[in-house]
Amino acid sequence: YTFTAMWAPSEVTVYLGTNGGEWIRNPGDPGLAHPDEAGEFTLTAGNDFAMAVQNTGRAIILPSHVNIMEREGYSFMGYTSSPGGEVIWAAGDTIIATYGLHIYAVWQKLTYTVHFNSLGGTSVADKKGVGWADRNLLAGVATPKKNGYTFDGWFNGETKLTAETVISGDSTYTAKWTAITYTIAFSGGSESTGSVESIP
Repeated sequence: YTFTAMWAPSEVTVYLGTNGGEWIRNPGDPGLAHPDEAGEFTLTAGNDFAMAVQNTGRAIILPSHVNIMEREGYSFMGYTSSPGGEVIWAAGDTIIATYGLHIYAVWQKLTYTVHFNSLGGTSVADKKGVGWADRNLLAGVATPKKNGYTFDGWFNGETKLTAETVISGDSTYTAKWTAITYTIAFSGGSESTGSVESIP
């Protein structure tokens, strides 16, 4: 007798993670709000990773992040094989299913520039590279000077720039000044008649 081995491909699970982002879900629903957008990946209750079950060596197409994951203040760049890795794959690329394969989204922080208009005071340099949700935007910003005035702060409209201000795009803040005033008082001396009012 001759016996022939019969082989069946083994199934493996490939994991897809948001890597600091969030899955887009319907309120109260553990699954994805748009499951069809995730391709072969499925997100189930209690899991941080979406999973795709496929035969070893078979191809899996990586989905677009649109409608399945997001990260506020960041731009999606692609996918990688470790949490801190550089981009290896783009959405739409094909990967080969292997045991223990984890795919992670790669995000780039959005940054903005804060412009300062000193309104005739000493110039103040723009603050560049400010990230979404960064705090203390005043750190390192020079205080302008203007002869005859006191500086009351930086304003965007009626909103004052403080250590708690958060921006979500390029912004311009304008200096607010208050004129310094003095009072000149006149003395009548020894004269008993006449008067002169003080001048503010």
